[in-house]
Amino acid sequence: MKPERWVFRSGTGLLSRQQLPLKLAWAISIHKSQGMTLDCVEISLARVFESGQAYVALSRARSLDGLRVLDFDPRVVKADPDVLSFYRRLRKERLLTQLRFH
Repeated sequence: MKPERWVFRSGTGLLSRQQLPLKLAWAISIHKSQGMTLDCVEISLARVFESGQAYVALSRARSLDGLRVLDFDPRVVKADPDVLSFYRRLRKERLLTQLRFH
Protein backbone atom coordinates (compact mmCIF):
# COMPACT_ATOMS: atom_id res chain seq x y z
CA MET A 1 0.00 0.00 0.00
CA LYS A 2 1.37 3.37 -0.96
CA PRO A 3 0.53 6.77 0.48
CA GLU A 4 -1.90 8.92 -1.49
CA ARG A 5 -1.14 12.59 -2.02
CA TRP A 6 -3.55 15.40 -2.82
CA VAL A 7 -2.52 18.92 -3.85
CA PHE A 8 -4.87 21.90 -3.56
CA ARG A 9 -4.54 25.49 -4.70
CA SER A 10 -5.36 28.13 -2.15
CA GLY A 11 -5.11 31.90 -2.04
CA THR A 12 -1.67 31.66 -0.45
CA GLY A 13 -0.21 28.95 -2.70
CA LEU A 14 -0.33 25.16 -2.77
CA LEU A 15 -1.46 22.90 0.02
CA SER A 16 -0.87 19.16 0.06
CA ARG A 17 -2.11 16.24 2.07
CA GLN A 18 -0.62 12.76 2.24
CA GLN A 19 -2.15 9.71 3.92
CA LEU A 20 -2.43 5.95 3.75
CA PRO A 21 -5.83 5.02 2.27
CA LEU A 22 -7.11 2.94 5.16
CA LYS A 23 -10.70 1.89 5.70
CA LEU A 24 -12.08 2.08 9.21
CA ALA A 25 -13.02 -1.37 10.51
CA TRP A 26 -13.09 -3.33 13.73
CA ALA A 27 -13.02 -6.92 14.85
CA ILE A 28 -14.91 -8.66 17.62
CA SER A 29 -14.81 -12.21 18.87
CA ILE A 30 -17.60 -14.70 18.18
CA HIS A 31 -18.34 -14.69 21.91
CA LYS A 32 -18.69 -10.89 21.99
CA SER A 33 -20.99 -10.91 18.96
CA GLN A 34 -23.68 -13.06 20.60
CA GLY A 35 -26.99 -11.28 20.41
CA MET A 36 -25.88 -8.86 17.69
CA THR A 37 -27.42 -8.50 14.25
CA LEU A 38 -25.05 -7.06 11.67
CA ASP A 39 -25.84 -5.73 8.19
CA CYS A 40 -22.40 -6.48 6.80
CA VAL A 41 -20.03 -9.04 8.30
CA GLU A 42 -16.87 -10.87 7.25
CA ILE A 43 -16.30 -14.01 9.31
CA SER A 44 -13.21 -16.16 9.59
CA LEU A 45 -13.95 -19.67 10.83
CA ALA A 46 -10.25 -20.64 11.00
CA ARG A 47 -10.10 -20.70 14.79
CA VAL A 48 -13.49 -22.17 15.69
CA PHE A 49 -12.90 -24.76 18.43
CA GLU A 50 -16.23 -25.36 20.13
CA SER A 51 -19.61 -26.78 19.17
CA GLY A 52 -22.05 -24.05 18.16
CA GLN A 53 -19.40 -21.36 17.60
CA ALA A 54 -19.72 -21.43 13.81
CA TYR A 55 -23.51 -21.13 14.10
CA VAL A 56 -23.24 -18.13 16.44
CA ALA A 57 -20.82 -16.41 14.06
CA LEU A 58 -22.81 -17.12 10.88
CA SER A 59 -26.16 -16.21 12.40
CA ARG A 60 -25.02 -12.65 13.19
CA ALA A 61 -25.56 -11.62 9.55
CA ARG A 62 -28.93 -10.07 8.75
CA SER A 63 -28.86 -11.59 5.24
CA LEU A 64 -26.68 -13.68 2.95
CA ASP A 65 -25.97 -10.56 0.89
CA GLY A 66 -24.14 -9.05 3.86
CA LEU A 67 -22.17 -12.19 4.74
CA ARG A 68 -18.66 -13.09 3.63
CA VAL A 69 -17.15 -16.32 5.02
CA LEU A 70 -13.39 -16.85 5.11
CA ASP A 71 -11.48 -20.04 5.96
CA PHE A 72 -14.55 -22.30 5.76
CA ASP A 73 -14.02 -25.88 6.90
CA PRO A 74 -17.16 -28.03 7.25
CA ARG A 75 -15.56 -29.92 10.15
CA VAL A 76 -15.87 -26.87 12.42
CA VAL A 77 -19.65 -26.64 11.95
CA LYS A 78 -20.86 -29.00 14.65
CA ALA A 79 -23.58 -29.27 17.26
CA ASP A 80 -23.04 -30.22 20.88
CA PRO A 81 -23.55 -34.00 21.39
CA ASP A 82 -25.87 -33.35 24.37
CA VAL A 83 -28.08 -31.12 22.21
CA LEU A 84 -28.24 -33.75 19.46
CA SER A 85 -29.16 -36.39 22.04
CA PHE A 86 -31.88 -34.14 23.48
CA TYR A 87 -33.50 -33.66 20.04
CA ARG A 88 -33.29 -37.39 19.27
CA ARG A 89 -35.13 -38.15 22.53
CA LEU A 90 -37.66 -35.41 21.80
CA ARG A 91 -38.37 -36.80 18.32
CA LYS A 92 -38.70 -40.32 19.71
CA GLU A 93 -41.15 -39.16 22.43
CA ARG A 94 -43.24 -37.24 19.87
CA LEU A 95 -43.36 -40.29 17.63
CA LEU A 96 -44.49 -42.45 20.55
CA THR A 97 -47.14 -39.88 21.51
CA GLN A 98 -48.45 -39.76 17.93
CA LEU A 99 -48.61 -43.55 17.75
CA ARG A 100 -50.63 -43.68 20.99
CA PHE A 101 -53.26 -41.29 19.58
CA HIS A 102 -53.63 -43.17 16.27
